[in-house]
Amino acid sequence: MTPPTLPILSIREALRAVVARGNRVVITAPTGAGKSTQVPRYLLESDAVSGQILVLQPRRLAARVLAERVARELGQEPGQAVGYRTRFEHCGGASTRLWFITEGLLPRRLLESPELAGVGAVVFDEFHERRLTSDITLGLLRRLQQRRPDLRLVVMSATLDAEAVQAYLGGCPHLHADGRLYPVDIRYAERPARVEIWEDAARAAAGVVREEPAGDLLVFLPGVYEIQRTMAVCRRMLSNLEILPLYGDLPPAVQHRVMEPGAARRLILATNIAETSLTVPGVRHVIDSGLARQGRYDAGRGLTLLELGPISRDAADQRAGRAGREGPGTCSRLWTLAEQQRKPSRTAPEVQRVDLAEALLLMAAMGTVEPGVFDWFEAPRPEALEQGLAELRSLGLIDPAGFHLTALGREISGVPAHPRLGRLLHAAAAEGCLEDAAVAAALLGERPVLRGGASLPEAEALSSDLLGLVEVVRSAHAAGFDQGFCESRGVLAGPARQVWSAARILLGASRRLGWPQHRAGDRVTAFGRSVLAAFPDRLARRRDAGTLLCELPAGRSAELVRESGVREARLLVAGEIRETGGRGRPLKTLISLATEVREEWLMDLFPEAWESQDRTVWDDRRHQVVRRLRTTCLGVVLEDREVTTLDAELAAEILAGELANGRLPLHGWDRTVEEWIERVRWTASVFPERGLLTYDETDRAVILRELCTGSSRYREVKDRPCLDAVRHALSHDDVRFVEAMAPAWLPLPSGRRMRLDYAAGRPPRGRTRIQDLYGLTTTPRIAGGRVPLLIDILAPNMRTVQITDDLEGFWREAYPRIRRELARRYPKHEWR
Repeated sequence: MTPPTLPILSIREALRAVVARGNRVVITAPTGAGKSTQVPRYLLESDAVSGQILVLQPRRLAARVLAERVARELGQEPGQAVGYRTRFEHCGGASTRLWFITEGLLPRRLLESPELAGVGAVVFDEFHERRLTSDITLGLLRRLQQRRPDLRLVVMSATLDAEAVQAYLGGCPHLHADGRLYPVDIRYAERPARVEIWEDAARAAAGVVREEPAGDLLVFLPGVYEIQRTMAVCRRMLSNLEILPLYGDLPPAVQHRVMEPGAARRLILATNIAETSLTVPGVRHVIDSGLARQGRYDAGRGLTLLELGPISRDAADQRAGRAGREGPGTCSRLWTLAEQQRKPSRTAPEVQRVDLAEALLLMAAMGTVEPGVFDWFEAPRPEALEQGLAELRSLGLIDPAGFHLTALGREISGVPAHPRLGRLLHAAAAEGCLEDAAVAAALLGERPVLRGGASLPEAEALSSDLLGLVEVVRSAHAAGFDQGFCESRGVLAGPARQVWSAARILLGASRRLGWPQHRAGDRVTAFGRSVLAAFPDRLARRRDAGTLLCELPAGRSAELVRESGVREARLLVAGEIRETGGRGRPLKTLISLATEVREEWLMDLFPEAWESQDRTVWDDRRHQVVRRLRTTCLGVVLEDREVTTLDAELAAEILAGELANGRLPLHGWDRTVEEWIERVRWTASVFPERGLLTYDETDRAVILRELCTGSSRYREVKDRPCLDAVRHALSHDDVRFVEAMAPAWLPLPSGRRMRLDYAAGRPPRGRTRIQDLYGLTTTPRIAGGRVPLLIDILAPNMRTVQITDDLEGFWREAYPRIRRELARRYPKHEWR
């Protein structure tokens, strides 16, 4: 079959010349230009490239369909010169030179063959998607070229930042082919949708069918659930169309049906599997939901999972381009123009949003430099790197200080799964439940297999929700994943089949590693111990028998889901921890996929993780000092009880500390106490040579400690008198000295006493009526005559008429005038 004349043909000779004299090139061309099929052919035809050519594809369907198409163009069947390989499929042999493979397979091949022996070229297709695997593999192969300059690297995409890739690849050539994309009329919603996405998509499809008489329709939806709901609505509204789904879990025969022209007008409901690489024949109209499920690190599972969210502008452009490959088309975007302007220009690369632990384990297994100095195309956030390294260390896979694999890490690096799931398999092999663990690992690493609300009848008997779910998948497999059987039990047949296939791959890897395959007599115990070994940071303890609330490490808490089969367990391991709520609803942390564990397993598996604490602490609720004996393992409190015997000195010290911070009022520490303290401080300022204490924080702490002697409860001290304790902080001689130098009262000729106030740095001050001062002709002095008293002289109505420290001057100069004025107003008072 002769390939059609495609725009990419314009760079064929330039590409051959570049490949002949160099080993790196960047290629850009619009969607539909033919780069995914023709560039690999040009390399296959080049004399400069020897050995196999690996074309990396982000999706399984693209790898298979592109291989089949190129094989047909060469007049061959797939598996001869051209083959493909995905996680679940393999078509090719020893004579196959051109391999279309999913990008996740290449790092594993590098583990087996660090020099990539027998490979002459690697093509990174759709590099703009910026998968973590592609980023790391490009960096590894760039390093490998230092030893293998014959290895060619080709990076290509329709929406690639070519300059950045060129710079990363040392300023390599950039080839661009102009496309022949037909015009696409892009239409936006007038207002934000207020209905479910499947209803909105079905209405949009009906509108296109009414307005546009020809051309198939391609609807982009975020997932299988949305596709199925949309199909149900469209079958009621559009009975004259052939309605076909397109997503990764479909059998190849169904996918092939979509990729071939149809006899009738078609409505194709697809995930983003149809966004790049593939040309779906007959499509002239795109309806875009604007949503996709993207990989994002899920702290709840400690794994990267798919999360629903809006797409970026560059992804929207890729989708719209599907409508203009064969002729003028339309694209109906189910969002407004204002929403379009708020979208990010590009999808955030995975290196910035997914868990790095698996990639870091592969890098360590390949013996690369530490990730902090690795020459990334785009470096991850430092905290994300540290998080990934910390996870590997906690699982015992790399050494505590460096970036070298442990013996356990070397084994688990051979498992094609997240390191945590590899640890589960390794533990299960030792315990004798490898088959159960392989299904469980696949369940945790793949999409959910149960519809919302479906139950796990086996979970309670098996003491594990996760093991109960394993039984569900086994039952579905025994029934051949029959759709009716699965639906009757709330099982999603496609995801369940994929879980089973993934489990077979994991079992195959464990056999190649030589791990034990025996079966334990006690299946429940073996599985529980294996889960505990892989998820020690997910240990949880139920607070008491009457609640689903659980304590997690580091004092966190969560609630076990009500449908769990291990509701009666005291200790459990959470397979999943997720946060719900938001948008006006209170946030709640939920535990699901739980497995019961026993305390003796903790002692056996984690003997170094136990801690016993004998703590004497303050009980804020009861306002008293208590002593608690606490036992923890892996950061979870297993026992916390109160004992009555207290260290009296420690209890008094803690109680005094609570009083010192001011949160509890000490009623006996009243105004008289503060006045005494001010007298002492003032005396100390006048007589610094005396060395008097000044009741600073240290002095106060000592006093409070004496006040609390023999007590552990606030109620025992809150009304206790404090003045004596405060005075006794000074020696007897110092007390007498302060009383003499800073008297609290001054006797007056009238027989009354004048109260004196003190403040350090200011003169002492008294306040009294003018009649009480008759007979006192000179200013009183205190502190052994050093300091004159400042007197606030009051009229009969107790208002100030003069403040002075010169009483003689007052009598002589101010008093005659004041007496005349006040005598008229207060004639009944004595006036001398």
